[in-house]
Amino acid sequence: MFSILIPFSLLFISFGSDYYQLFLLILGHIIIKIILFGTLFSLAFHLSNGIRHLFWDMGLGLSIKDSYLSGYLVILVSLTLTLFIIFYTLIN
Repeated sequence: MFSILIPFSLLFISFGSDYYQLFLLILGHIIIKIILFGTLFSLAFHLSNGIRHLFWDMGLGLSIKDSYLSGYLVILVSLTLTLFIIFYTLIN
């Protein structure tokens, strides 16, 4: 999703400020924001779960109980990271 946004933003910038304002208006739509939120969450989940797999490669957390615990922790960390990034970008 992000790899599509950058070329489109550059394309709209090259057309002029009116088209770029239209692009910003499209990005402000609630459906686009939900898609961006989902994309951001999937990236955070992929990062968190990759770290979980690194621990598994070291032989840590391989029991069923630890697997469930680390799975819930991955979801919690992914949500926290996603919300942190969203609020950080809104502040700045």
